[in-house]
Amino acid sequence: MAEDDEEASKGHFAEYLKHGITADKVEAMYKKAHAAIRAKPEFVKKATKDVENKRVGKSIKTAKGNSYVRPKKLNAKQRKGRVMEKIRVAQHRMADE
Repeated sequence: MAEDDEEASKGHFAEYLKHGITADKVEAMYKKAHAAIRAKPEFVKKATKDVENKRVGKSIKTAKGNSYVRPKKLNAKQRKGRVMEKIRVAQHRMADE
């Protein structure tokens, strides 16, 4: 791929290139990884992190300081109530016209 389109290959393999891994070194990289696994095959479980997310209205604030919007879940009665309210508003608009 590098011979055909150099720009595309740089985009596809940017992480490899950033770490100095070229096409010639990929096989050696995998052999090294497999040898390390064979030397110590036990799975070492990482310690779990306590995540504290705080809800402020519709937004969620993460422990890292990021925030995103996630509306609260509505139950069936609340959803049907919203639909009925929208129908009433639409009927009111049509009656005014």
